[in-house]
Amino acid sequence: MLKPDTKYVAKYDDKDWEKEVEKTRTVVDTRRSGITLHELMLGITVDGRSKAYLVKAILAAKLIQDQIAGDSILLVVGPDQTSIRVFKTNLAGSSMTCPVDA
Repeated sequence: MLKPDTKYVAKYDDKDWEKEVEKTRTVVDTRRSGITLHELMLGITVDGRSKAYLVKAILAAKLIQDQIAGDSILLVVGPDQTSIRVFKTNLAGSSMTCPVDA
């Protein structure tokens, strides 16, 4: 588990920052897509290509395998059931590298 850096703790967002974000005005209406306004997303970029994932979907699935820019990626929920780890996989060599820009 990551511990707060005491040098910067005063600059950290409040623990309820998501509630504050929900009050802000949005500029894109996503309701037709099935994504609610202010839905928390995780964006991942691999070799200049990006993809977004609903955080609640990742947490529910616990493990997601996907591809971005022809590379296989793996999203895994951590043992704390709230953190998410992203790996870029190399299936041919059966190795994994981390981190992917997230």
